Amino acid sequence: MNQNDSLEDTAKLETHYDAEIGSREKLQLQLLELRTEIAIVRIRLLTIRYRARNVASSGIRWVDASAHDQLGAYPWLKLSAASLAAFVTGRVLRRLPLSLMMIATRPLLATAVGAASRHIRQAG
Repeated sequence: MNQNDSLEDTAKLETHYDAEIGSREKLQLQLLELRTEIAIVRIRLLTIRYRARNVASSGIRWVDASAHDQLGAYPWLKLSAASLAAFVTGRVLRRLPLSLMMIATRPLLATAVGAASRHIRQAG
């Protein structure tokens, strides 16, 4: 018996099987297959949700630990205070005349340019 004979026998059995079961049974089998596939998809979705929740919570823990490492105790309070200080400073600077700001920034600019030129000379 070769492989072609085996395939022909299988085809005959399938034809015989199809003739024995009616259309109602075929529909019930298809319904069962669909329900099985839906169950598999639901399990996969639950797995994805679980993994996503774990990734999100571990990310939050990492951010919190990083903030504590960088800012010490009460990092969110310190960060809020720094943001408030930046906001207030921006409001104050916006009310100052432009000429006064240029006078105040001239020494800072000169220092920064001098430091940059020294760094370039040392690197070259």
